Amino acid sequence: MIALSVLAMLSADPSEPSMLPIIAPVLVWIAGLLVLQWIFLLRRGVGPVAPEGEATPVGTADSPLDREELRAALMLGDGEEDSGARAAPTPQTFAVRGFAYITALTLAAIGGAALYVTGVVDATIEPFGAGGIGIPVTVLPALALALIGVLRLPSQYRRAMEVSDARLGDLGLRVADLPTPLGVVGATAYGGVRHGRAVWIEQAMGTSSVHVAQPAPSFAVRELALALVPEPGAPPSVTRALRELSAHRRWENVRATGGADGVLVERPRGANEAAQALWLDDLWLAERLADAAAADSRADSGVSS
Repeated sequence: MIALSVLAMLSADPSEPSMLPIIAPVLVWIAGLLVLQWIFLLRRGVGPVAPEGEATPVGTADSPLDREELRAALMLGDGEEDSGARAAPTPQTFAVRGFAYITALTLAAIGGAALYVTGVVDATIEPFGAGGIGIPVTVLPALALALIGVLRLPSQYRRAMEVSDARLGDLGLRVADLPTPLGVVGATAYGGVRHGRAVWIEQAMGTSSVHVAQPAPSFAVRELALALVPEPGAPPSVTRALRELSAHRRWENVRATGGADGVLVERPRGANEAAQALWLDDLWLAERLADAAAADSRADSGVSS
């Protein structure tokens, strides 16, 4: 967007009566960035994955619908967040900084090009001599911001890891992998040990999965009419655990399997923020099924629970 806008302005005729057809789309884009920043600043985490006011059914074994209440239920230890998680910037703050940088770069590039094309500031520098390329003085701030952004990519990548780790620490998880700094190629992965079991969570472009390393009898679970239904042959404890859960749209398209390698819960990964936070529900479900499978294993071995 920035490159095309600058090229359009540099190729425009300064004597044209109006540059509105060029400037208007850019101004709309900048306004959109500012609105997104405002939304992120006002947001306090991710809201419930349910209509406003809908509460978790009383007398069921369902997990909380509210994201922060579910995080609290999944916390390890005494349930208190560690001080690092409270002191570190939130993911929303981290995103706002990125939007602010993009907005500043856009304003510098478009504003500089507009000043040059309209002749308000027409000075240039020629770093390669009189016969070399001339660089308008007005675009130097944009070039400096672009260079700063490139140089800061490694540190920003590390900072993203630190912010995520601070948020995940009270869940016994750490960031294992993030998409590349130059794009969204790759998966976001979290790993750790919870309740003595290795946990691996992976969020790729179109799928999300949670794996709990608890050996289990072979079983499969699918979603039917927003309820989780075991396939024939599932262990009795897994079937009982699923019967206690209410049908809800948070289970839409969820699949779960168990076997010697552990319990795996998978779902398509949505694009909006509330859908991306459903991995918390998947973690809760995977550990519930792992506990049920462990109970069956103890019963089969003759060990009393």
